[in-house]
Amino acid sequence: MDIINDIALTEYFSLSEFECPCCKRVMLSPDLLARLNHLRMVINRPIYINSGYRCKEENQRVGGVSASYHLLGMAVDIHVKDFLLFDLPLFAQEIQCLILRYESLPYAVLYNISSLRYTIHNM
Repeated sequence: MDIINDIALTEYFSLSEFECPCCKRVMLSPDLLARLNHLRMVINRPIYINSGYRCKEENQRVGGVSASYHLLGMAVDIHVKDFLLFDLPLFAQEIQCLILRYESLPYAVLYNISSLRYTIHNM
């Protein structure tokens, strides 16, 4: 089976990693991709994209907020194996990442690029 968006974007990321799981469409901010790529180089560990672009239907299905940056391709939920939870936001803050998500833990760190702060929300 062909992967519709099997296109390398950088050394570390392909377009298919950011596609909506229900419709395979993709929107991706070039700035966000550059920041993720830089984060990947700095931490020197693979970054797994759990959620990239979401169409409105997928966003509703996963319980996303109506004004989610995922709808614009300006946010990603990521997972980095074997990396200290509290270290990742520090690296992300340096490059002003939007959203970091930790699948193995019961909370997510949401990064607000406009205020340059991060907040922890219970999931």
